[in-house]
Amino acid sequence: MTVWSPFFNLFCLSVEDRGDYVIREGETGDGIYFIWDGEAEVCGFNQVDDENRLEFQLKQFDYFGHGLATTIQPAEVIALSKLTCLVLPHEHNNLLQPKSIWNADKERDTCPLVEHILHLEPIEVNIFQGITLPDAPKFGKVFGGQFLGQALAAASKTVDSLKIVHSVHAYFLLVGDFDIPIIYQVYRVRDGKSFATRRVDAIQKGNVVFTLIASFQKYEDGFDHQDAKMPNVPDPETLLSMEDLREMRKTDPRLPRSDFAAVMLSYHNVLNLL
Repeated sequence: MTVWSPFFNLFCLSVEDRGDYVIREGETGDGIYFIWDGEAEVCGFNQVDDENRLEFQLKQFDYFGHGLATTIQPAEVIALSKLTCLVLPHEHNNLLQPKSIWNADKERDTCPLVEHILHLEPIEVNIFQGITLPDAPKFGKVFGGQFLGQALAAASKTVDSLKIVHSVHAYFLLVGDFDIPIIYQVYRVRDGKSFATRRVDAIQKGNVVFTLIASFQKYEDGFDHQDAKMPNVPDPETLLSMEDLREMRKTDPRLPRSDFAAVMLSYHNVLNLL
């Protein structure tokens, strides 16, 4: 705990009662808010007749208000219950801008190429921005694997870190333009105890060009099954062929002549008469 204490000293505590405005539309806010306890609701962000949509519900460990001190918030956040937030002031926002999406200690120039491709800038709650690297191979359009990787990275940023992806469905709707950024809008379809489902829309020029649906599952021990042991049997090369077995059934009285053997014998006799 001693290792973390200097970092936590940078935070301020914000406690709001149910119905209080945590931040209002048009304000800059005090920094980045991390929900420690309670729930909140996002209002005013393209929200028309969608008051109960899950992407507007903020729960424990969600965050909002990401941006610089000059960034104006596009929506209001209202406490749905007694709400406790840890607030990281704007002057310390750079601590949350890792130079690599996997390891903040790495230099940007030393990161593997795949990390550069998957790096996303958080714009707002559930909204991220990705780009096509200037030196990426050009195929006249955004490479499909880039859409898939960046969309999955965006979805993963909204899921409990204990859950890992186990199913992905992707739909390539329109050709992507590699000269402009890609906006990834994440929809929190479901958050369960063991499973979470996300839908991600990749948007360019106001159009959805790619859609991904991903399911995440918390690791759980499965059922224990008895391991079947291979019985001691002869090697396949040492076994008699089907023709040999048929001949033996016809000549060896000790072998039972099953209905199948009788049919095969009749068929063989018919062929001999032709």
